[in-house]
This record gives sequence, C-alpha cells and structure tokens, in this order.
Amino acid sequence: SDNRETALKIGKAIGLTDQTIESELLPYDKLKIVSRTVGSFKAQRGSKTVLMCGDGVNDAPALAAANIGVAMGGGAALAMETADVSLLDSSLTKLAYSIKMGREVRKKILQNIIFSVALKVIVLVFTFMNKVTLMVAIATDLGGMLVVTLNGMSLLSLSKKRDTNSSKDSTNTYTKRPSYRVGRPWILNIINKYKP
Repeated sequence: SDNRETALKIGKAIGLTDQTIESELLPYDKLKIVSRTVGSFKAQRGSKTVLMCGDGVNDAPALAAANIGVAMGGGAALAMETADVSLLDSSLTKLAYSIKMGREVRKKILQNIIFSVALKVIVLVFTFMNKVTLMVAIATDLGGMLVVTLNGMSLLSLSKKRDTNSSKDSTNTYTKRPSYRVGRPWILNIINKYKP
C-alpha cells in the first residue's frame, strides 16, 4: 500500500491539501473513490475527466473505472492491460507532456481541416465562375498540402523544447533516488493547470 508520508510529499508538491490526499488504500477503496468521483462528475454534467494512474495489480479495478486509466511503465501486466494508456517508464512528467501534446495535435488537426476545406471551397467557387484553370487548381491543391504538412511539422518544435527541458532537468536534484519509496503513484483528477 502507498505510504502516507510519501503520499503527503507528492500531494503537497502538486498543490493538494492534506484532506484530499488518500493513501494506504486497498483495491476496493481505490475503486470506490474513483467510481464516486466519476459519478459526481457525471451528475454535475460537466466536462471534467477522472484520470487514474497506477502500476500494480491492486490498481487495475480503479484504472478500469476511471475515464482514463494510465499504467506506469514497469508495472504489473494486469494494470497495463486494463489501462487506456501505458507510459514506458514511471515518470509522471511524460503524462503531463502527453496531455499537452495531445491538445496541440488536436489544434493542428482542426486548423488543417478548416484551412483545407476553405481552400477547396474557394477554388470550387472560382471554378464555377470559370476563373480557375486546371493547372491553377492543381497548384493550389499542392500548395495547400504543403501548408498543411508544414503546420503539422511545427509540432516537432514542441517535442524539441521538451527534449531540451528534460536534459536541463537531468542536472537537478530530482535525479537522485529519493530516500523514500514511491509506492503506486496515482492521481484522481488531471491537475487544474492542464484543464482545457
């Protein structure tokens, strides 16, 4: 079970109060908390999402009950099979990065769809007005494809920024193994900072 002292240290580091930090829970307790939270969010008819993060067999029921279950790398096979997402290692910073990258990808997809459809409509209108030749339409289509591709490739800069930041982070004190054992880390809600 998760050590209370460890849970308090991690919880306070991400801005939780002592009353909201749960630890030393049995699988049933974790399942009950996650199910209750999912139910209360559904009752509020809001757009909140419950995310459960764990690495052990005792996390599997709660991972299945959460809106999004995240298994930590190196964890139990059952947890990884039950979860919606599996991280390759036990770094929660990758979870935050994945959420941020996912939002950026969605934005780029929407931008690209709007741009492509608008371009096609404009060319179609000019075609019906007999103001566009076949070569102009092909060139416009090719140009649009290049713009969409370059817009998508701009996501690579976000990845490079992360790689640069992670290499800077590798020099800080967090690279030392902590004296306490982090048991089965889990988060019930996505931190407010990552809300859409």
